[in-house]
Amino acid sequence: MFHAGDGWATVDDMMEQGYTSNGLANSIIAQWKNPEFDKLVAQAEATQDLGQAKSLYLKAQQIILDQEPVLTTGAQYSVVAVTPKLQGFFGRADNSNRALITSTLG
Repeated sequence: MFHAGDGWATVDDMMEQGYTSNGLANSIIAQWKNPEFDKLVAQAEATQDLGQAKSLYLKAQQIILDQEPVLTTGAQYSVVAVTPKLQGFFGRADNSNRALITSTLG
């Protein structure tokens, strides 16, 4: 199981690093290997045609759904406060949204 952070810059980065055989995150999380998946991701990253990339990634995602190389138990999102009306908010080092518990809009 894996509690995912949501720090991927792009879908290319997520698919390559998170799931390909040589992906850095995959080497830590699941150590999963699937040559067909690797090929689909490489093709999606190589094409300039966004429609074709989407189709390739859909096929790759289906492989992930069918084989379930990792069970994601949750995800974290960075919380950013952008209004001067916000009071009691503080950013947490772990990107938790729990700081919102003490926050109010004045």
